[in-house]
Amino acid sequence: MRTKLTSLLCSIILLLLGLEAAGAQSHAGRVVHIVVPSTAGGGADVLARLLANHISRSQDQTLVVENRPGAGNTIGTEAVARAAPDGNTLLITTPEFVINPHLRKLSYDPLTSFAPICYLARSPQLFVVNPVSPYRKLSDLLEAARAKPGELTIASAGPASSPHVAVERIKHDANVNLTYVPIKAPGRQSMTCWGSTLLPR
Repeated sequence: MRTKLTSLLCSIILLLLGLEAAGAQSHAGRVVHIVVPSTAGGGADVLARLLANHISRSQDQTLVVENRPGAGNTIGTEAVARAAPDGNTLLITTPEFVINPHLRKLSYDPLTSFAPICYLARSPQLFVVNPVSPYRKLSDLLEAARAKPGELTIASAGPASSPHVAVERIKHDANVNLTYVPIKAPGRQSMTCWGSTLLPR
């Protein structure tokens, strides 16, 4: 299970506010909120629920997972930054945590508003296509993109997500024009792919 989590889930950092204050308090009767700044069903959400379930059973501690998606993960992240520094609010986040400061003005500072606890998991970025697609290698896709600029579509999690950044990097390095299709909900990428959205239009 640990190996599968490491290979399948996104790079995640667990952050805790007010570590010193938390250490001075009794755990009895406390409810710890784990905020996931993305929609339910994604890698961060799955990991948060596995973590909450394990800690709740092993430590007799109540943990509640809250999904607060929106604005490239900044809504949930900002909520944690503004939470009381009592050790009762955790944030599980993805690489957008370090991408967003370079793309938009934030009300929090990723370097000073949080205290990192640990690096939990990582996973590779993958390209997948519909089984009926003629592309079997990345080079096949790039050659087709060069031959038909803008006619091939590629979908990933929403703007400024790590998959989107990876797509833009490939487009830049390979000098190709692929039409980007943002997908909001986890799991919709696969549905979009099977629906042939990633095939030439």
